[in-house]
Amino acid sequence: MMIWQRTLLATLISLCSSTLWAQDTVYQDRLLSDMGVDTPEDLDSSENTSGLPRQWMTDLLWGERQQQRDGQQQRDQDIGIGINGFLQTKQWGAWSVDTTLYQQHDDGDRDTGMSGTLWQRQFWLNDDWMLNQSVGVSPTPLPELMRLPSRFILPAQPLLGWSIEGQHRNQQRWQASIGQTGQYNGQRVRGFAQADGELYYLAHEQRLHPDWQMAGLWLSTRGSLNPDTLQPVARDANQTDAGVLSLAWQQPKQRLQFNVIHSQTPDQREVGGWLDGQTVRGRYDHQYGLFWLEPNLGWGGSSLSQDAKGGYYRLNYQYARWLWNASLDQIYSVSGQSFSGQYANTYVRYQAPRQRAYGGQLSIRHDLDQRELLYQGLLFAESPNRLGTQRWQVEYQHQPNFDRTQLSIDQAIDWDLGQRLSLTTSYLQEQRIHQTHTGLGVGMYGTLPLSTAWRLDGSARFWQLDDRNGQDTQRDLNMTLHYQPNPTWQYSLSLYEITGQQQFNSLDPLTPITQRSQVEERSILFTLRHVYQAGKAPAMMGGRFGDPYGTISGEIFLDANQDGIRNGSEAAAPEVTVVLDGRYMARTDAQGRFRFEQVRVGSHQLSVSNDELPLPWQIADARLQQTIEVRVRQTQHVAVGAVRPY
Repeated sequence: MMIWQRTLLATLISLCSSTLWAQDTVYQDRLLSDMGVDTPEDLDSSENTSGLPRQWMTDLLWGERQQQRDGQQQRDQDIGIGINGFLQTKQWGAWSVDTTLYQQHDDGDRDTGMSGTLWQRQFWLNDDWMLNQSVGVSPTPLPELMRLPSRFILPAQPLLGWSIEGQHRNQQRWQASIGQTGQYNGQRVRGFAQADGELYYLAHEQRLHPDWQMAGLWLSTRGSLNPDTLQPVARDANQTDAGVLSLAWQQPKQRLQFNVIHSQTPDQREVGGWLDGQTVRGRYDHQYGLFWLEPNLGWGGSSLSQDAKGGYYRLNYQYARWLWNASLDQIYSVSGQSFSGQYANTYVRYQAPRQRAYGGQLSIRHDLDQRELLYQGLLFAESPNRLGTQRWQVEYQHQPNFDRTQLSIDQAIDWDLGQRLSLTTSYLQEQRIHQTHTGLGVGMYGTLPLSTAWRLDGSARFWQLDDRNGQDTQRDLNMTLHYQPNPTWQYSLSLYEITGQQQFNSLDPLTPITQRSQVEERSILFTLRHVYQAGKAPAMMGGRFGDPYGTISGEIFLDANQDGIRNGSEAAAPEVTVVLDGRYMARTDAQGRFRFEQVRVGSHQLSVSNDELPLPWQIADARLQQTIEVRVRQTQHVAVGAVRPY
């Protein structure tokens, strides 16, 4: 018997025996003061409060999947053990782990591997230098300058290897990564598909003056960037090199930043540059810039906005009940072979009394060469009712020889304890040359409590499209049935199904083109989870040793209608890293969800970044870092929606 099989068998026996033993113990939740607050003396005697805080979640996983990609069928089974947790130390910083050891059976072949990440955060070498590092699967880090508001974004590159960041008194920052290229493989038993290439990355950020800051980045890959089993990456040259230099001047209400990039492969060498500016005047936030981007620009395995020169302007306004923004791009092709014209976008929302809201969005694209005008827009209205909040939305899109109209009704149902269910119904009509398509869609997202121990959550989207040639069905199902008899044990059964091609088509001419394969997938996953928590948090300002705990849960999603609430028709953002208090790390799952258990009562900082989001989606600046108030034995839910800013 192999070591992997022995480990799995021993873990299974241990978990099953612990379950049987735990049946004699009845869990009792207690609030031991009239104020509803537990003091250190009042905590349940069964809790292990020795040492610093630590938490471990052990998952036993079994899954089966059927997949068809571009006409090729594949069937496999996955067995795995997942470990997720954190450990706070006095001298070595905060440690977090999220890893899965799995074995895959595919048409008689057997593959054993491990995918995961071990993070170390806030490790102080001395009074001046602090280190953050990770081993395993992680994205390349980016300097803070490259995360500031910009018309263009450098996407993070996933790798299997080692990443480190050193920070000196907030004056300079060094970052480095080395490892093997690959992609997140999207399997329900989380894995990372390795390619044959290697990745090397180095970055430095320096504060030259209180108002001046600079950064330099270098990224190099050798070998193939594309695993054979996954959809192709945008750039898969055997050798890529790219470098970026950035210089920024910043004051409290004004900022200018200039960036220049050079990328090359054995066959091509390209350069580009862009200037970003921002000025805040009262209630108005002005963003503007110029750009020159030659064709075939790239960053590792990702294509960037390219073959474009011109400028842009964006205006944001928010005051009282009004929120609106408008943007205008003037674009010319550098080579004369791509888009030249204007692109404009505007969004407005009015928060009326009695929790009502009205608004709309309009995007216009004018192609000078083709003499074409493309536009799409929407109008919406929100109002409360007995169940929660209802939203009516109508969308219209016009392109040459194509018109599309869609009506959607979304009903949000608020349960107790912050749980929420969103139901969406949509009807669409598409008019093409001599053809008319109609369709009916339904969607669901959220949690349906069945009892105190049972709940059903997830998302489901179904589309039925009809035309003269017949019917086409599109399904996107991601549902999980949970059973939690006590806080220590949890059982879940997940069903996944994706059929039909579903992708977003943007009018923005500067959005990089993403290659997609036609995928149909059906899978089932069973998870047995054991949770271990122990320790007390150290004292902090405003708190005391051994304060009680709460929980932070959240989700990151693609907020297509920009209302800040995840609706049944909106997709999740998986594999995005979330940081709590700069120390503890978590990664969103297939439903875009994350969770931090045993968080001490009080204020905490929750941080995310745009590095790992699919382009052109971005999280607004105000949502990148949030302050969360945790209350005793309560779960604080955070919804972070990524929007298309242009």
